[in-house]
Amino acid sequence: ARNVQFSSILSRRIHIFDLFSVTMGDMPMPVIISLLIVIGVAAVCVAAFFGVGRDDCAVTKQVHGNEVRVVTGADKHVCGSKTPYEADGLVTTEHGLPIFCFVADCVPLLCDAEHGVIAAVHCGWRSSVADILGVTVEKMCALGAEPESICAAMGASIGRCCFETDDDVPDAVKKYLGCDAEEFF
Repeated sequence: ARNVQFSSILSRRIHIFDLFSVTMGDMPMPVIISLLIVIGVAAVCVAAFFGVGRDDCAVTKQVHGNEVRVVTGADKHVCGSKTPYEADGLVTTEHGLPIFCFVADCVPLLCDAEHGVIAAVHCGWRSSVADILGVTVEKMCALGAEPESICAAMGASIGRCCFETDDDVPDAVKKYLGCDAEEFF
C-alpha cells in the first residue's frame, strides 16, 4: 500500500523550478564557505520571521537514510554546534518547536496532521526507496495522527531533466515501486 501512496505522490508532483546539478566538490572553497554562510543566514532569517531564536529549533544531520526521529524541546540545537544525531526526518507534537530539514536537489516534504503532529522530511532517492515516507507516517500515527488526516507539501527540487544517474537509481526505484515506476523512466 505504501508503494501506491508514494507513486501517487510522485505522479502529482509539481516542479516549481528545476535546478542545475553542481556538486560541492566542483566548487572552489570560497564559494562553499559563502554558500554555507547564506544557508546559515537563511535559517536564522526563517526562524526570526516566525519569532523563534536561532537556537530554538530542532535540526538533524541528514544522511540519505530512512531514520525519522521524534523530537521535543530537549532536542533544540545550538546553531553552529555539532548535531548530536543523524536522521532524515523529524516528527514532533510539541507546539512552538520549529523543525527543519535542509535540501539542495532532494525533495523537502512538510507534513501536518489534524491531531497536532508535524514532520519535516528530507527525501532523496535513497531515502525514498528506503521508505522514509512510510516510516514518517508510522511515527506520526504512533503520536496520534490518523493516516487520512495527514497533509503533505512538497518543495522545489531537482527536475527529471537535470538528474542524471547510473543504473542504480532506476533499479532501486523499480524494485521499490514495481510496475508503478515505469512512468518515471
